[in-house]
Parts: sequence; C-alpha cells; structure tokens
Amino acid sequence: MDWEEGDLKGYSERSEESHKMPIPIVSDGFRFIIPLFILSGISIYFCLTVLSIILSILTIFVIGFFRDPEREIPTGEGIVVSPADGKVVKIQGVKGDAIYGGDAVCISIFLSIFNVHVNRAPYEGVIKKVVYNHGK
Repeated sequence: MDWEEGDLKGYSERSEESHKMPIPIVSDGFRFIIPLFILSGISIYFCLTVLSIILSILTIFVIGFFRDPEREIPTGEGIVVSPADGKVVKIQGVKGDAIYGGDAVCISIFLSIFNVHVNRAPYEGVIKKVVYNHGK
C-alpha cells in the first residue's frame, strides 16, 4: 500500500447540518433517537417515573452511541490512522487470501458500547469488494 501525505481526504466529511449541532449526530441515529425522545416525553407527561427514567437514560445512551465528533487527523511520514475509535486487538499478516487477492494485513478493532461507532476513511481508495462474514 503506497500512500502519500494528503491521501487522507474525506476522513471526516459530514453533512453541514451535523456541523451546526451542539452534539454532532450521525443522521442514521435519528430514527432511534426521535422515537425514544418522544416516548420519554410522554412518560414524563403522564408521571410514569420509573419508565421515564429508563427511557431518558436510554435516549442519552443512544445519543452518545450515534455521536460523530470531529477528529484531529495526524499527518506525517509512516502514520497510519485508525478508521474507528476503539482498541486494536490484533494485527496479522494474511498470506494469499482469496478475499484480498494476495497478501494483506488484517487489523481487528474492538469497539465497546462507549466508543463512537462511526467508521471513517483514513486512506483514500475505492472499495472493490465487500465480503460479510457471519460472527461466531
């Protein structure tokens, strides 16, 4: 993989609406956030204390899950930027794999429920193939 400084274009491109919000949210998250927010409001209105507490906490959690904060992109010789928040749990070489069409490097990143669940593109390129492997 050859890359040069400047190949990180598009790393954190977001919609203009996302930049204007106090907490930038991934647009896909609103289909979960809005119903929870409405249900929280209804439960508060009808004084359903336990339900309103549960729904409010869940709403806050979902907002946190779908947040999309700006990221500072480091630049420099030999720097590799992770596409996601989380912990790198494995880096291994893959020899002649049919999926990759040759030798490759597999990097596994674990995202906890508290990590930002946005995958960014730290390396400019074109997706040629997507293969979904069912989890264990």
